[in-house]
Amino acid sequence: RAKACDLARGLLPLATATNMGVYGNGRAFEYLLTNLLHSPLVEVRTIARLLDENLKMIISAFVKRATNERGEKYRAYLSAAEAGVRSAIGSNGITVAKSEICVTLLDCDPQPVETMIASVLYARSAMSYDDALQKARAMPANEKEKILDALFSSRENRHHKPGRECEYPYFTFDVVADWGVYKDLMRHRMLTRHHQLFTNEHGYWMPEEIKVSEFAEEYRSAMDAACAAYDTIKGDFPNEAQYLVTHGSYNRFMMRMNLREVMHMAELRASPQGHTTYRKVAQELVKRVAEKFPILEKYVFRFVDFADYELERLDAFRKIAKKAE
Repeated sequence: RAKACDLARGLLPLATATNMGVYGNGRAFEYLLTNLLHSPLVEVRTIARLLDENLKMIISAFVKRATNERGEKYRAYLSAAEAGVRSAIGSNGITVAKSEICVTLLDCDPQPVETMIASVLYARSAMSYDDALQKARAMPANEKEKILDALFSSRENRHHKPGRECEYPYFTFDVVADWGVYKDLMRHRMLTRHHQLFTNEHGYWMPEEIKVSEFAEEYRSAMDAACAAYDTIKGDFPNEAQYLVTHGSYNRFMMRMNLREVMHMAELRASPQGHTTYRKVAQELVKRVAEKFPILEKYVFRFVDFADYELERLDAFRKIAKKAE
């Protein structure tokens, strides 16, 4: 049943209603309200007003600036900046992406190993960071591997958090994947993400299991109908047209994160019970980094699962059933 839902989720539109809980402090809610009230979508602004009404019953002093004169000026600044940028760049046509999952390493620390070792030396000496970095760069390869081995060899599983050294090297990825992948990966907090308006114009994901089933044409017909509906209104209502984008539609987004977050995301999202498409993205992130820096695959990415599974969640559900017994 779980597998069937995973395969069929691509048919869901972004307009599908769902439940969610939000937990935060006063400062976080003030910032959230400010951004929600600035949204071009009526639904989002309505939710913001309802959220504001409820919060004012409990922590009014902490969220008042989101809706007072100061909040209005901030939103005016956001609107002016957006309008100015759109005017400056003019019209820009859509370049259609590949109709398949694709991960590109755009930018990265040119010497991530040396950067990590420099932070190791810095924390355990009285030297400046610049001196530590120069010393790390001058080290012979065997000494660098010795330090990496000391850092990672005693790590027994993905639940053993890597040290702060892994937060120094940064990597930027351009990803083409279905919206369901974006929805799952956007929840990671230790990264900067940037997305385009969600669209049906880049094609869509069709699971292999559906391609060979009796539902292939039915699935394709539904997805094509969603794409046609999107095309009908996108010219006049580009923001509202996003409601018609399906979970299975390919979209572009960027993610910038440090090595520690690459490890965390890949180890978590490539686990056997993960969804097929985000497992592939997690695996591709690591592959792109390992292609450029093979030494990281040996020491840093030891707990990333690169296998494929037909029933990803089966073992997890068996464990739950066993605990229930």
